Amino acid sequence: MGTTPAPSTHRPELTGITGNRLRRLDLVFAALAAMLAVFHLLVALSGTMPGPAALIEVVLAVLFVPAFAVWRSRVVPAAIALTVLTVAWTVNWFTALPTNLGISPFLVAVPMVVYSTARYCSDLLVPGVFTTIQAVWCFFSPLLWWWTPDHFERATGVQAASWVALQWLVLGLVFVSARSARSAERHLVAEQEAARERERAGVAREIHDVLAHSLTLINMQAGAGVMLGGGATDRRAEILSTIQKVSSEALEEVRGIVGTLRDDSPPTSVTGMAGIRDMVGEFRSAGLTIEAPLPEGEVSDSQVVRLTLRRVVQEALTNVLRHQGQGSTVTLTVEVTDVVCVVVVDSRAGGPVPRRTRHSGAGLTGVRERVEHLGGTLDVDVSDPAHVHLAASFPVVAP
Repeated sequence: MGTTPAPSTHRPELTGITGNRLRRLDLVFAALAAMLAVFHLLVALSGTMPGPAALIEVVLAVLFVPAFAVWRSRVVPAAIALTVLTVAWTVNWFTALPTNLGISPFLVAVPMVVYSTARYCSDLLVPGVFTTIQAVWCFFSPLLWWWTPDHFERATGVQAASWVALQWLVLGLVFVSARSARSAERHLVAEQEAARERERAGVAREIHDVLAHSLTLINMQAGAGVMLGGGATDRRAEILSTIQKVSSEALEEVRGIVGTLRDDSPPTSVTGMAGIRDMVGEFRSAGLTIEAPLPEGEVSDSQVVRLTLRRVVQEALTNVLRHQGQGSTVTLTVEVTDVVCVVVVDSRAGGPVPRRTRHSGAGLTGVRERVEHLGGTLDVDVSDPAHVHLAASFPVVAP
């Protein structure tokens, strides 16, 4: 059975609908920081605050924008940036006293640092260090200052201690909440992985008990037919030989799929370019005229990408033979860059298009799901049954 890789220490995985919502929320934080930067820029341009403090505040406000935008996708760099910027902001704020520089990002940035490191870092060392730094910095919090009609006044004694203790309590709650959310997510991921493992095992059993068994019988019967063919029935022997060869390959592929379902790694025997060339040869023998300038090397180091390429070509040629019939001409091109693989299959029927037979369409749906899983696209134009165009594009590096 496959094992679940340990989550990244410094970079959370944001996927699906939840990931999109989180990214949008990050952009909201960045937008608010940008609005704050614009506000401070307008204040600086108005000239109401003398000295360089207002200009420094504008620069710091601008630097907060990218830090807020990546506070969950680049946890440690963002936490360092937010901490440094908060310290610089506070130093500038103290330097400008008794001038009031306005809204401080302290009350937002400090809890965000604690939450992001506690939520997305696997060990306790990183969030522990950052939480300690933020706790110490609470002694310099803007909450310890009050604006009187003519100057700022700092809280002292019990009042100051109470405000510091309140901030520590808030940071503690943020820390505990983040670790609890992390634990709950890991538990959910473990449950989902266990469910996937059970499903893979069930599918593997079904394939082995039904399909593999049937293909084994076909292979054995075809082999017996070849042995009985004799010289007077060369054509029959040739046909039976083809059946034996194809069924043997199919049986090997089923065994590979069963292995894939059990250990979660794609079968290496069916995913290379050599296998695709053999497949093209088989379809030529079946009656298709195929022009296929294929690349010499492998399209990717990823077995998942190679298997996806094979499935695209296999489904496209199968559909040509099934729906457009023998004698059809096919142009198959596979273009590969360092980033993407593009597959184009253009087919033209060699005669009247056979009447469509009823079929589920599950093959093309499955191929589309494979391509989209890699972050690619699959487009099929069947507006003219005699001229079908299929184009697939997907990254050469699996996500």
